[in-house]
Amino acid sequence: MAKTPTVWFRKHAGWCTTTVRGVQHRLAKTESDAKRASYKLTAGDVPAPVPKTERHSVRWLRDKFLDRTTE
Repeated sequence: MAKTPTVWFRKHAGWCTTTVRGVQHRLAKTESDAKRASYKLTAGDVPAPVPKTERHSVRWLRDKFLDRTTE
């Protein structure tokens, strides 16, 4: 299971940052603004569900193709 992104303050940069999918993002200078920005950043990070498709055999596909082309 993936680790939930956390917000931390980097003293040398003066910014709060987070890491999402291996990429560091500079969020804000205050922790409350950074948490808000982190939620916005990760809200669009959820992948869309992949629709399940019906699997067919090569024979079935061939027969359907021949049915359509010989009519």
